Amino acid sequence: MAERVVGQGSFGIVFQAKCLETGETVAIKKVLQDKRYKNRELQTMRLLDHPNVVSLKHCFFSTTDKDELYLNLVLEYVPETVYRVSKHYSKANQRMPMIYVKLYTYQICRALAYIHGGIGVCHRDIKPQNLLVNPHTHQVKLCDFGSAKVLVKGEPNISYICSRYYRAPELIFGATEYTTAIDIWSVGCVLAELLLGQPLFPGESGVDQLVEIIKVLGTPTREEIKCMNPNYTEFKFPQIKAHPWHKIFHKRMPPEAVDLVSRLLQYSPSLRFTALEALVHPFFDQLRDPNTRLPNGRPLPPLFNFKPQELKGATLELLSKLVPEHARKQCAFLAWKSLRGPNTAYREMDGEYSNDFDWNTDDELEIENFTLSTSSLTVGGEAIVISGEGSSSAGPSNTKVLDHFVGMGFSEKMVVKAIQEHGEENTDSILETLLTYSALESSPEEQQEVETPQEVETPQEVETPQEVEPHEVDSDDFFLDDYDESFLDDFSDLDGFSDTEEIINPTSEEGKIRTLVNMGYTREEASIAIERCGTDSTVAELTDFICAAQMARTEDVFFAVEEKPRSHLDKKRKLHEFEMLKKKKRQMRLGGNQGDDDETVHLPNPMVGFGTPSDPYVLTHRTLPEAAVGPPYFYYENVALAPKGVWTTISRFLYDVQPEFVDSKYFCAAARKRGYVHNLPIQNRFPLMPQPPDAISKAFPLTRKWWPSWDKREKLNCLQTCIASAKLTERIRKALEQYDGEPPERVQKYVLDECRKWNLVWVGRNKVAPLEPDEVEMLLGFPKNHTRGISRTDRYKSLGNSFQVDTVAYHLSVLKDMFPSGINVLSLFTGIGGAEVALHRLGVPLKNVVSVEISEVNRNVVSSWWEQTNQKGRLQHLVDVQQLNGDRLEQYMSEFGGFDLVVGGSPCNNLAGSNRHHRDGLEGKESSLFYDYFRILDLVKSMMGRNN
Repeated sequence: MAERVVGQGSFGIVFQAKCLETGETVAIKKVLQDKRYKNRELQTMRLLDHPNVVSLKHCFFSTTDKDELYLNLVLEYVPETVYRVSKHYSKANQRMPMIYVKLYTYQICRALAYIHGGIGVCHRDIKPQNLLVNPHTHQVKLCDFGSAKVLVKGEPNISYICSRYYRAPELIFGATEYTTAIDIWSVGCVLAELLLGQPLFPGESGVDQLVEIIKVLGTPTREEIKCMNPNYTEFKFPQIKAHPWHKIFHKRMPPEAVDLVSRLLQYSPSLRFTALEALVHPFFDQLRDPNTRLPNGRPLPPLFNFKPQELKGATLELLSKLVPEHARKQCAFLAWKSLRGPNTAYREMDGEYSNDFDWNTDDELEIENFTLSTSSLTVGGEAIVISGEGSSSAGPSNTKVLDHFVGMGFSEKMVVKAIQEHGEENTDSILETLLTYSALESSPEEQQEVETPQEVETPQEVETPQEVEPHEVDSDDFFLDDYDESFLDDFSDLDGFSDTEEIINPTSEEGKIRTLVNMGYTREEASIAIERCGTDSTVAELTDFICAAQMARTEDVFFAVEEKPRSHLDKKRKLHEFEMLKKKKRQMRLGGNQGDDDETVHLPNPMVGFGTPSDPYVLTHRTLPEAAVGPPYFYYENVALAPKGVWTTISRFLYDVQPEFVDSKYFCAAARKRGYVHNLPIQNRFPLMPQPPDAISKAFPLTRKWWPSWDKREKLNCLQTCIASAKLTERIRKALEQYDGEPPERVQKYVLDECRKWNLVWVGRNKVAPLEPDEVEMLLGFPKNHTRGISRTDRYKSLGNSFQVDTVAYHLSVLKDMFPSGINVLSLFTGIGGAEVALHRLGVPLKNVVSVEISEVNRNVVSSWWEQTNQKGRLQHLVDVQQLNGDRLEQYMSEFGGFDLVVGGSPCNNLAGSNRHHRDGLEGKESSLFYDYFRILDLVKSMMGRNN
């Protein structure tokens, strides 16, 4: 039974489905059978059996009303892709933990060693989207063999193959007699992308792709071009020197990682590592250590259960490096003690391996065009020799052909029939016919078990087959357990970046530019801000500079870059200017950028909204659009640093009300940049009393004794959903204890960066610590022990995703005089009740509160607070926002007359947040709840309008 579409491409659609007979979840790839698609993927998949290759479970044919024939490949289902895991880390400005980079790359190489050496297949589309990963075990499986082919020496192949970012240079040069080394180049690109967090060669066309490669590898020599394509005669390239590999990557990048990338990404295909050679590289030595574990403490997936096919051609020296001593029992077919020579590493046995494997078989046959004379085919662990002798008589005269196809699993009756139709020499047609017979024969039965609907609404944009929405996983799998979010939220290495908002500091200039562009600024603005403020500036400082320039409307001053005599521009600046030129040309081709201003909302500096307690008279009056005037009043919160166009969309849906941007550092000792769209009055606001401490030293006076003079912090950054690890605080302590007095500036900078990133405070000499949950509660304005009783992890998660109560209370304070007898509140996805706590602290009685919150942990926190504060009103929880439909709202209207305030917000997220997947502008899973907020608010407004 097909459940949903999870991917689509030029060759077909992929469904997630459930087998009704076994209950097993599978993936079904549905491909139209036309002249172009000759079952080659099916034929290839039937040959493959490897732990790092997605397995084919079954196949069947189906038809449509238009008599179109579809082949359905039933594949094992793996829920995630390396692409999505990598994207998760890069969006959060984190680096993928090195153990995952090693683990994923190693398993990719294993898959290629198997399909290249043992089967002779070239995949021709290696990319992160085609690398499935199990989130529990981190086992990787290569999928999508739609472009795969057995490469035959001397036979031409299409050169326009492989996704552009991962396309080998010989393909760009138009080579048609390439080798499996094109897959190795793609692996090098994937490895570099995992290390960098972004593609290494992001070309926009074939030519542009070559330019990107030349920027790094330099201009290829004539000899290198000849190695890539002997028929290429154009050599008119500008002479550019290669960029040193160690400068491409972060300075703390392990040298083994850089070395492996350099050996995979060579112009000459013959100089690239083979998959086997890559597997023994020192970069993977950690994986061969029997004590190595995953970050969650679980063992590594099986890495040394080699099949004989993938070790074809391996020397004894290579094998001794490849298989660690503790794993050699897994490779029983290898003779570890009695080896006669460097290329005889396989035991002579009477058993299956001695007779069933012929290491000299000609594997490299074109699957879609078999021309077998005296050749052999390796299928399912068997090398079966096929003689070219035969006839086209009615009965098969050569039993070897019959035995061959029967050995592949086809029935003898079916094989005889196919041979009678096509003759013994035409093995291509025989195999095609047998595959068709087999699939059609099992089709009716399988369609009862695995139903594939013909009318499925296909999403317009699905990044890759089998790329699916995240799902809940067991709490043992990851650090942040038992929470209603994707496993990707908990995928992060705890030493990586967290949900911090104030400190969003990509280390590279390009990273900062990318971050600023994602925030809605132009690339040119970002570049000039970096040039003026310096490359060491934080993103916050850069945004301040840009906002100041915009507010002053000094466009000429802003963009008039001072001319400086430069005798030499470094390569980085040249490349940067080249990128800007490309972008300008692209914009001109697309008709300019006149629409940018409509999409970009520039954040104010300072971020004080319509006023704060210390400066309440910034703005005392505003005119609301008629459709926005309350009651009911609405109040919606979202992170201020949202992607381009998000705030425009939010305002447009919420009756064109402009957001009020406020940083909570003006209310407490911690920053929290937020935007609030509301229709509340803005006169006569007042703060909660007593006002909270407005500096770190006031909030935590005991830290003053240990606070070093060189730590000038007065405010904490945005409070996080997780905390720094003990390893990090220990590293800081050791770094400081090396010096009796003040540490040198480089150490100070390192320590301060980590302290800002993780909101660490000083609790002893050279000793820093993360904030405790009760300290976070105090900073956010919640009563002490508000979240006590749930796990420590959940406390941080819930608090990090909440409102800052003092800020919200200041905005809601105008309601106190308006509702002296009490207020009815509809609270949508507000977590642990920040708005309810704010109203209670303001002295506004809560008559009826309907709270929609999916997290049971958060619901329990609000219920506990409701009881402890002896609320006289009624609290009602709804788990699913879909439960709040028109009928339910009508019921509430009749019970208590409607809602006075509709408050909403989705879980906290910042540009460096680990829950970016859930709240990526209006695209993340929980950010999209905004549309539910608007739907419900509009229903409430229309119903109350009718009743009035």
